Amino acid sequence: MGDATHSPPEVCPLCGGEEAETEVYGVTGICLECGFVLQADSAAIPDWANPDADSSTGSQEDWITFCRVENATEQQLAEAFGEIETIATRFELPTELREKTADIYSQAFRAEVTDGRDTSSMIAACLRVASLQATKPIPTGRLAEHSTVESSKFRLCYSVLQSDLDLTASPVEPVSYLWFLRQMLSVSPETVETTTDLLASVNASDAFVGKDPAGVAGAGLYCAAESFTQQTIADTVGVSAETIRLRAADLTEATA
Repeated sequence: MGDATHSPPEVCPLCGGEEAETEVYGVTGICLECGFVLQADSAAIPDWANPDADSSTGSQEDWITFCRVENATEQQLAEAFGEIETIATRFELPTELREKTADIYSQAFRAEVTDGRDTSSMIAACLRVASLQATKPIPTGRLAEHSTVESSKFRLCYSVLQSDLDLTASPVEPVSYLWFLRQMLSVSPETVETTTDLLASVNASDAFVGKDPAGVAGAGLYCAAESFTQQTIADTVGVSAETIRLRAADLTEATA
């Protein structure tokens, strides 16, 4: 990574893509097709990217082992991009969100916003911003549940990204979280449509002002699906089962 005379391989070893972004700070190149970070003069694929490899091995550790870091700066970047892969793999996130998260972290790194801050918490905050900008929000409760992410540090990092980098997003409606619920619970398109209609019917209700939109979305799915328990949905959106129960009661009353 440290030798500027080297260049990334012409073809991505992971997906076969032939176009790469080379302007990301401290990184040799990123495949524009799948988001894989290319290494100088190397066509090797790390174990974590190999579908036949042992999935129990942490992708962050594999990433850092694979990267040829030469100084503290590169070590920090390697850890950050490894953390992105760890979270992205856990939630099966699309390439679009991985790329946006990497871009936001790179902006923060260049602006020295990441200095002295916990990498895992900063990555979680970057992913939250990226998911909002992509209109594919990830519940904050799920981002902060990772064993290496501290809720207080996550909130601080998120606040710093918004203020120092002027990274803002529009308010999130409950229906926006259905993509996440659908992906994590394999919800059918028909059930998503029914839930969408339910949430739309109460969109203007004062009963949900100030309520966590992820919890409202989960309650909407609970009311529409009948095949998921309150606890299952609560775990998926990162709230308590009591929250789902209360929001489901609110939905029932609002549509009565």
